[in-house]
Amino acid sequence: MNVESSHYRLRAVILVSVIVMTFSCAETPVRPDIVMISLDTVRLDSFLAVAESEPTLQKLLAGSRRFAAAVSPTPLTLPAHTSLMSGWNPNRHRVRNNGQRVGSDVPLIAEVLQRQGYQTGAFVSAFPLDRQFGLQRGFDHFDQPEPDSASRAEFVTLERPAPATIRRAIDWFDTQASPTFLWVHLFDAHAPYTASEDSEEPSRRSRYEAEIRATGTALKPLVEQIESRQRPFVLVLLADHGEGLGDHGELDHGLLLYDSTLLVPMLWYAPDRWSPGISDQTARLVDVVPTLLDLLDAEPDELGLDGVSLLPSLRGEQQSLPAAYAETYYPTFAYRRMPLRSVREQGWKFIGSETSGALHQVQADPREEKDLALSHPQRFDRLQFDAWQRPEPIDASQQPQPISKELQGLGYLASVAAGPPSGEVAEVIESHRRLVLLQEQLTEGHVDEALKQSLRLVADEPENPFAAYVAGVLWLDRGRRDEAIRLLDLSLNLDPSNTQTRFKLAEALMASARHDEALVHWQVLEISDPDRIAVWINEAAALAALGNWQDAEIAISEALRRGPDDLVALDNAAAIAEKLGKWEQAANHLARLSAVDPRFDQFGRAALFWIRAGNEREALSIASRAPQSTLDYDLVLLAEAVAFVRLGDSDSALNRRESLRRRNPRLFALAAKQFAELQ
Repeated sequence: MNVESSHYRLRAVILVSVIVMTFSCAETPVRPDIVMISLDTVRLDSFLAVAESEPTLQKLLAGSRRFAAAVSPTPLTLPAHTSLMSGWNPNRHRVRNNGQRVGSDVPLIAEVLQRQGYQTGAFVSAFPLDRQFGLQRGFDHFDQPEPDSASRAEFVTLERPAPATIRRAIDWFDTQASPTFLWVHLFDAHAPYTASEDSEEPSRRSRYEAEIRATGTALKPLVEQIESRQRPFVLVLLADHGEGLGDHGELDHGLLLYDSTLLVPMLWYAPDRWSPGISDQTARLVDVVPTLLDLLDAEPDELGLDGVSLLPSLRGEQQSLPAAYAETYYPTFAYRRMPLRSVREQGWKFIGSETSGALHQVQADPREEKDLALSHPQRFDRLQFDAWQRPEPIDASQQPQPISKELQGLGYLASVAAGPPSGEVAEVIESHRRLVLLQEQLTEGHVDEALKQSLRLVADEPENPFAAYVAGVLWLDRGRRDEAIRLLDLSLNLDPSNTQTRFKLAEALMASARHDEALVHWQVLEISDPDRIAVWINEAAALAALGNWQDAEIAISEALRRGPDDLVALDNAAAIAEKLGKWEQAANHLARLSAVDPRFDQFGRAALFWIRAGNEREALSIASRAPQSTLDYDLVLLAEAVAFVRLGDSDSALNRRESLRRRNPRLFALAAKQFAELQ
C-alpha cells in the first residue's frame, strides 16, 4: 500500500466519522404509533350517514384527512384484509375466499414494522381472521375470540362484540413501549344485525346502520386512550368491504362487484401531521401499506406492491392514483359460475367476466343502472382487457380450503355451496337471496322457520347441497336420524368435497349405531381434513364400538398429537388405555385431564389405574390430593383401602373401607366381591 493511497483512505474514514457524529448529535425523529381500525362490512354511504350524528365517528370524520371513497379489491373478509395488510391485490396473493390460508411468500405490514422495532398487536373480532389463516405473522400479540366450549351449537356465530375487543386492545396498548402498531378489527356491522332500533319494524338498512352507530360509540375509549398517550400517532380507519342491502338483488356481499359492496370509508387521523380535509381521489385498500412505509421513510419497492403511497394526497397535494382493480371468485366457489373482475378508472367502471360485462359511468350513474358498453365500445374493451390480463400466479396449494364449522356459523354457509352449475344471473341472485335469508333465520335462532325454509329449498332446488345440509342438521338436532342421514347423504353427493357435510353425516350414522358406515367417512376425513381433532376422536370412538381397540388407540393418539389438551380426547384416551390394560397410560391421561380443567377431576379412577399398574404409593399420592367434594370421592376411598392393604397398613385400610361403607353401601358391596381381584 503506498503512502498516497493510505492518505486518501484516512481522509475517507475521517469524513465518514464526521458524518456519523453529525447525525448522532441530531435529534432522532420520534416514530409515530400506528393504529389501524378495520370495520367489517361497512359501506361508504351508510358510514357517512351514521357519522353525521354519532359523536366519535363525527369527530374522526371532521378531524381526518379522508378520501371521497376507497375501493376494496374484493368483497370478502379474509381476502380483503390480506390485500390491506400486504399491499397486494388478490390476483397476486391468491386468497380468494374465507377459509383459505395466506401464503408465506406474501409480505405483511406487521412483519415489516416488527423489523423496524415496533411492538405489534392485533385484536380481531371474528373467525374469518383466525390466526390459522395466516395474518398473525408479524404480530407479537394476536388476540381473537375463542369458542366457549369444545362443542358449540352448529349455527352459533363465533364473533366478539366491539366493546369486548376494544377493551382487550386498550389493556394491551396501555402497557406497550412505543413505537406501537395496533390493529383492531370490529365485526359488528356484519349480519345478523342485532343492534336495537326505536322503530317497531326496523328496515334492513336501519338495523344495519344501528350496528355501525354502536360500533362508533364503542370506539370512544380507544380514541381517547390514543390521544392521551401524548405521543405522535397515525390512526387509519377504514372498512374491508361494504354490504348489498338489497341493491341489485344482493342482500349481503361477495357475489357481485357493485359499489354497494366495494366502496368503503378511509380516514387518516393524525392532527399534528396534516390538516383535515377531503381528497376527491378514489383510494384503494392496497394503498395503505405503501403509505405507512412512506411515513416511516421505508423503501416499499422491494416488496413489489400493487398500491402507491397516499402521502401526497394526505398533505393536500395533487396526486393521480392508479385504476382500482377488484374481483370476486365467490360465484365460482358457490355456484360454479365464472368469477367477476372490475376496473375503475377516471369515473368509469367495468364489471364482468372474460366473455361479457357492463360499463358504468359511476359519477353520473352512482347506482350503476345504465350499461354504456355499446355506446363506448373502445373504453369497454380496454377496461375489460385490463381486468383480465393481469398476471395470475399459479399455486395449487392455494385452492379453496374446506369450509370450517366456525365459518358456517358466520353466514358463510353458502360460500362453497356448489349450487347449480348453470342458469341466468337473476336466478343465481334469487337463489343466493334465499340462502342468505335462511342463514339469518338460523343465526337469529328461528329454528322452526329455518327448517321449513330449508325443506322448501330442497324441494325447489334439488341440486342445492346447502339447503339439504341445513335440513339434515336440523333434523339430526331433533333426533330424526333417518331423515337427517337421507338429506346429508344427498348434500354430500351433490358436493363431495365439503368436509363439514361429511362430518355431520358421519355423526348422524354414529348416532344411529351404524359405526361401520361412519368409519368410512372418518377415514376419508382423516385425509381431507386431518387437522380437525374431532375427526380422530370420532374415528377412535367408531373403532372402539366395533371392538378394534388397537386401531382406536392409534386414532386417539393422532387426536392427542394435534390437541394434547383436548378434554374429550384425553378422556377417551384414558378409556381406551383402560380397555387395553395400559394402566399407567390411563392414569397419566386422567392426570393431564385434571390439570387442564379441574372441573373434570377423576382422582379415584386415576388412583385405581395406578393400583392396577402396581404402584400403590402413586395411587395414594393421587388420592391424597382429592378433595372430598370431588365427584368420584367414593372411588378415592376404595383405591386407598386397596393400596393400604397391599402396603400392610391394616388400620388405614379398615378406616377407608368403613368410610366407603357409610358413604356408598352399593359400591362397598360391589367392591367386596371384587376385592380379591383388586388385591
